[in-house]
Amino acid sequence: MSGERPAEQRAVAQGRRDVVPPGAASWVTPDLICDTIKTWQPYYGHDLTAEDALWILLSMDCLATTLEHEE
Repeated sequence: MSGERPAEQRAVAQGRRDVVPPGAASWVTPDLICDTIKTWQPYYGHDLTAEDALWILLSMDCLATTLEHEE
């Protein structure tokens, strides 16, 4: 293995903003994907992709919605 990171990780590292996965909701912005990867990366043993970040965002949205309806 060459140690090369996935394209999404390189894009984030380079500050590119074209990392939103196709079909993502309109509220998912390139900055949100990048911030999510930067925030959550220390907690994973592998490089996160834009798809991983989208999954994290959707999971957090679902959790927030659930907690909101519990009140």
